[in-house]
Amino acid sequence: MTSAANLLPPLNGNKILTGLLILACVGWACSAPKSAVKPESIPEKKTEKADIGQKPVLKVDTVHWTEKKMDAPATIDQNNQVKVPPTNIRKKVQATSGRRSDSVYQILTLLPFVSTEVDTAATRLSPQMLRYIHFYAGMEMAVTDFGSKLNHPVEIKVRTAADSSDLNTILKESERNLPHLILGPQKPDLIKMAAEWAQQNDVNLISPWVSSSTLVEGNPNYIQVKPSLIAHYKYINDYVRRAYPVDHITLVLRDDEAGKDQYFNDTSRYHQKMEVRILKELDLATSNEPIITGLLRPEGTTVFVLPMGSTRDETFVYHFLRRVASEKELKDVVVFGMSKWLEMKSDVIDLLHSQQVRMSASNFADPDLYEIRSFKKRYFDRYREFPSEDVLEGYDLMHYCLHSLCAHGPEFHRSLYDEKNVHYLQTQYEILPVYRNASEASGQPDYYENGYIRLVELKNNKLREIE
Repeated sequence: MTSAANLLPPLNGNKILTGLLILACVGWACSAPKSAVKPESIPEKKTEKADIGQKPVLKVDTVHWTEKKMDAPATIDQNNQVKVPPTNIRKKVQATSGRRSDSVYQILTLLPFVSTEVDTAATRLSPQMLRYIHFYAGMEMAVTDFGSKLNHPVEIKVRTAADSSDLNTILKESERNLPHLILGPQKPDLIKMAAEWAQQNDVNLISPWVSSSTLVEGNPNYIQVKPSLIAHYKYINDYVRRAYPVDHITLVLRDDEAGKDQYFNDTSRYHQKMEVRILKELDLATSNEPIITGLLRPEGTTVFVLPMGSTRDETFVYHFLRRVASEKELKDVVVFGMSKWLEMKSDVIDLLHSQQVRMSASNFADPDLYEIRSFKKRYFDRYREFPSEDVLEGYDLMHYCLHSLCAHGPEFHRSLYDEKNVHYLQTQYEILPVYRNASEASGQPDYYENGYIRLVELKNNKLREIE
């Protein structure tokens, strides 16, 4: 029987956080070289090998959970070292030697757990650390759901890579037994470091969180599962040009980002140029004169495109949408923006409800779908809390990795196979090669990227997919 080891038992309420923190701490301890002194509070114990017959086995080289009850939480000592109650865990150690073998696919997951972010006085975790704990919980749910269905053995190792020192140690250790796939790390400088190592050792690396069009160059081993801003720009541009006459469209830019025009009016791709207006945030906020009125069409739909996906754009977006609401009267106006707007202040959210605002998004979970409702129930039954978006992301990504590795082999991202028959909770995976120089499109790509993007709008307190 196929075994999926080291899965968390059900916990009550916030105890999931304590439990997963212990996992993070053990991962950190395992990241040290073998010659390092192991914390005395984490005794090493050998585990019995499961009888799995001739079927594939999925291993998770992290922690075996032996008790539901946690008599004492993890603590931080005076040297900022994590101390974990030894009765709650036992660690599995597996020797590594030689080069990787395709007889067992190995996934190395690098998570940015940082013990110093624990508030020991309030026994709380920082929101940033909590995000990755939730991501890991989603990964474990995917192992539960799909581990027994694999047609090939897979081994998953979870390690902590909070800084360059952690990462360097892990990569050096991994040279003795190269993984087939790496997930993470989180920080851009660490991603760049890991991506260079991955290319040198012909190991594929997936960036789950960071998306950039300039992070790597000429590296076909690097995969971004979140589309870059440029990919969002292209999607919105192509959509509005298909859906509306170009002379109905106005590209709105801040006065310090006029260069974005190149992504929307590339003469090598588009014959007709859309109008561009540079607006100042101060004018939108304080001017007593109409600003939007002169841009509105007397008949038909007026389309505004605001390619703004940063938190620094929040005030500009708010004042622009407020201007549209106050100046459009009965005219038909549609605004296109980015899903980042859904994370802005409540005043912006209110305007998203009341206006026709359509946003590009790579992640969207329809709460009315049976699959989403079923997953939320199972997750709540297990952890006594409802899943966050990070849980769904971790679940989908691990599902994708397990399915792709076993169905298509380690070079799955270069096969460009059709994934339409594989269903995920909040996204799809349309992995495509990216070339910065269009003239070199027949050669080696600079990297691979998920091209799945859709348009959503907020109506009646619910997100609705447009396309």
